[in-house]
Amino acid sequence: MNDLSQLADRLPRGEKRDTILVLGSPHGGDYITEKMADLHSQFPRHFIISGFNGEAESLRDSAVRRGISSAIISLETKASNTMENIVFSRELILSLTTNDLGIIVKDYAAIRAYLTAIRHLPTLSPGVIHYTLPNSSEDKFRSEFAKLYRYYDLGYIADPTLIGIARGDSLSDI
Repeated sequence: MNDLSQLADRLPRGEKRDTILVLGSPHGGDYITEKMADLHSQFPRHFIISGFNGEAESLRDSAVRRGISSAIISLETKASNTMENIVFSRELILSLTTNDLGIIVKDYAAIRAYLTAIRHLPTLSPGVIHYTLPNSSEDKFRSEFAKLYRYYDLGYIADPTLIGIARGDSLSDI
């Protein structure tokens, strides 16, 4: 991948968090559950898997096959986008942690996921745990970046200036 994947590395890291929100995806399940298994091998933690149309259940089943106990996995099965993942999981997240949350997310969606968590879980200190899919591309990063201020204007995410992205910036500016 190119230097754009390093954008996600500029965000606070989430690997050492006790509670991990796993953002469901119709693709990349093996990458997601590999990340979950790696984290679980460091120390047991609670995972919340959020996704719809069978995404959450499929990821849970794959995680269990990788040796993660279903007792430390909770499911949220109605969310169909990043904001819903966080909003629909909010009560469960807040029942499990008082200050920190890790979020497993695709590298090109990491900034949006982080800013969504800041906006909708203001009492927490989120961090990201990103993975790269084989089909990650510069176009996907550019598309995500271009949408940030639209999502901010709609109230979906926190102000991108919190992470040094000003309105009108291009990827080459940051």
